[in-house]
Amino acid sequence: MLTAAACFVVGLGLGLVANPSLIAAQSSVDLRRRGVVSGTNMLARSVGSSIGVAVYGAIANAVIATGGGPQHPSAIQAGSVAVFIGVAASAVLLVACTVLIPHVPIADEGRGR
Repeated sequence: MLTAAACFVVGLGLGLVANPSLIAAQSSVDLRRRGVVSGTNMLARSVGSSIGVAVYGAIANAVIATGGGPQHPSAIQAGSVAVFIGVAASAVLLVACTVLIPHVPIADEGRGR
């Protein structure tokens, strides 16, 4: 039950981040380039998901193996904590990167830079 609740919270958080990050990226370019930005965003999200699962899975497996293996609940907990810390650090990095995205004022969109 606890795992389902944690998955729900993570899914909710990712759902609340996905669309705003796409809109932030789209607002950084003029109207003619928004399709390219949308496609690039979706590709980056897919690649990032694949790499993230691989990296965090490797971290969890290493911590669990160091803690005595999957038969020890404390090892599973330590692996989960390590992954949580990594995901939290990634979220902070995401916020920092989002702040750095340039913004194109609406008045400039029609000029076609």
